[in-house]
Amino acid sequence: MDDLFTNGFERIVIPGTGHFPHLEQPKTVADHIVDFLNGHPASHPELEGLTES
Repeated sequence: MDDLFTNGFERIVIPGTGHFPHLEQPKTVADHIVDFLNGHPASHPELEGLTES
């Protein structure tokens, strides 16, 4: 998929979450959004090693 995104992308898998992560894990999703907007990764030890760049 890297070739489809000229600036790259980050896929984040949140364990135990289905199709509605914003409803199932709202704090985790909000933290990732805020950290994305601030330009640094979210701090969630339970997700360590689960991101793909």
